[in-house]
Amino acid sequence: MKNKWILIACAGTLFSSIALAEDMGGEQPTFANLDTDRNGTLSVEEAAANQQLAQEWRNLDTNSDGLLEEAEFSRFKMMEESE
Repeated sequence: MKNKWILIACAGTLFSSIALAEDMGGEQPTFANLDTDRNGTLSVEEAAANQQLAQEWRNLDTNSDGLLEEAEFSRFKMMEESE
C-alpha cells in the first residue's frame, strides 16, 4: 500500500513537471525576466538562462563591454521574431 502512494506521488510530480515545461517553452524571454539582479544590464551568467541568447552573445554585445543593455537585447528580440 505504501508503494502505491509513492508511485502516485511520483506520477503526479512527473505530470506537473511536464505541464510546467510545456508552458515555459512558449514563453519568450524578456529583458526584465532575465535581468535577475535588476541592475539594468544582462551579464553572461544571466544570459545563460536562454540558450539562444547565450549563443548570440558576441554578436549582440556591440560595445564589447561584457554586458547587454536593453537596446542590445532588442536586436536579439528582432532576430527571434524574424525566425
